[in-house]
Amino acid sequence: MSGALRGPGAPPAGGKDPEPWVHAMGAGAELAATIGVATAGGYGLDGWLKTGPWLTVLGAVAGTAIAFYRLIKLSRIKPSRR
Repeated sequence: MSGALRGPGAPPAGGKDPEPWVHAMGAGAELAATIGVATAGGYGLDGWLKTGPWLTVLGAVAGTAIAFYRLIKLSRIKPSRR
């Protein structure tokens, strides 16, 4: 069955690892999404609680810290060589 779902440890469909730029694009998308979601969450809480820009700033700072933590963690993973 060629369309079967694969687990996180399964090899890619083509049998070889994807190009390095694919990993970089995924890391960049994760970085942007994490910062964006945290900032948007802070903005939403600011509107709901009427606290001004403080929760937006806190969300942006927390999102950036989490995003860079994840980026460093991803950079330490060695791609498997087959």
